[in-house]
Amino acid sequence: MKNKILNIFLNICSLILIAGMVLTVAYLTRLLTGNPKGIDTYAYLTKIRLTLQHFPHINWNPYWDSGTPFFIWSYPPLSMVLVAAMVKILSITPGQGLTIMAASSFILLGWGIYYFICQITKNRLVALLTILVLVSSPASWSWWNGGNYVRVFGLGMMSLALFLGVRYLETIVLNQRLKSAYILAVLGFGLALMSHLLLGGVSFVLIFLFFFFTNLSWRKKIAEFLKLFLPSFALAAYWYLPLFLTGKPASRFVGRDPAFPISWKNFLRPTPGEENFSLSTNVIAFLAIGLTLFLIIFLFRKLKINRFQKGVVLAWFIAVFVGFLYNTIGHLPIYPETWYIIGFPPITAFSMFGIITVIFGGLILGIAVKGIRNVLGSLIVIGALGGAALGIWYDLPGLRGGVDDVLIPGSLQSLNQQAVSVKYSLNY
Repeated sequence: MKNKILNIFLNICSLILIAGMVLTVAYLTRLLTGNPKGIDTYAYLTKIRLTLQHFPHINWNPYWDSGTPFFIWSYPPLSMVLVAAMVKILSITPGQGLTIMAASSFILLGWGIYYFICQITKNRLVALLTILVLVSSPASWSWWNGGNYVRVFGLGMMSLALFLGVRYLETIVLNQRLKSAYILAVLGFGLALMSHLLLGGVSFVLIFLFFFFTNLSWRKKIAEFLKLFLPSFALAAYWYLPLFLTGKPASRFVGRDPAFPISWKNFLRPTPGEENFSLSTNVIAFLAIGLTLFLIIFLFRKLKINRFQKGVVLAWFIAVFVGFLYNTIGHLPIYPETWYIIGFPPITAFSMFGIITVIFGGLILGIAVKGIRNVLGSLIVIGALGGAALGIWYDLPGLRGGVDDVLIPGSLQSLNQQAVSVKYSLNY
């Protein structure tokens, strides 16, 4: 009984601490104060307004050309419907609704990744350390490039899907099936798919890899994954089926992108206004620690790790490796110019790479410290804390005063300046 009460107390403290971290950095960067930030805000405010005016008939935009589909070729409408509901129920402006959604999504991102790492490593301290690095990294906040509120919403839903997905998978591996774990995993996966096409796709790939690397039989791997995926996809099929069945969907996902390659020197040096184009100090520190421990565990076999943990780590390592290739080779002249992910060129992908790198480092660190349990384990944690502190000291001040909105390299505009013009579209 005492352990249960202590566990509840630690959970509440962790949730409050993570929310405090997020809101503190958001306050320092001024991203969640004042008017909504970024030029994409115009599109979101328009969608919220038309959703309020025409709900539930929101799949058609009668004001463009002779009428066009409204959501099919952009992103699922869930985020805009939720903001519209907040506007209606709370009697707030659409701009305030976007801000509340963004703050909630960032907090949910922290909570989801915290419990994801706890589920794998059973180490709260390392999970909290990982969230500290994640929240203090410019990569986490550079999604404001252009004011990508829906991507922020997608990150929150993705973290929830990953936590609930591995929680359900662990019950299968341990043969402790829980109906509640399955239902929550389906809902979490479905919400990720309904939040954003790109981040729903990332959730799909990662959860598939988690199942792929388990020690279940091949038949059971496929059956259990489909048992999770199919009802989750059914929740979002209202949006995906029209997308896939109209026109040439492949041409909407992969092709040329107007963004230009960046200078190699920026890979390791955060530049004010270009934080999402580089790997910040704390991300580099976590990547170095993660890769070192990965080699110790998998090549030198110096630390014990169970099959479930090994599968998740291998899946995440593949994500980091693919992200590294796309973020680096994509800047070389030899890379085919028609192979870029539309809306997600290597320049923008740096932010996502930074996020998955920090999570990878946290996973490896938590597993390694659990396996060592001696002075070396303490030194590893102290080293990771030092890397986090260095990143906060070196990188975070560059975000103070607001993150710049980067359209293309060499063409920077202040988000705060743009917000002045955006405010006129809030009153409708």
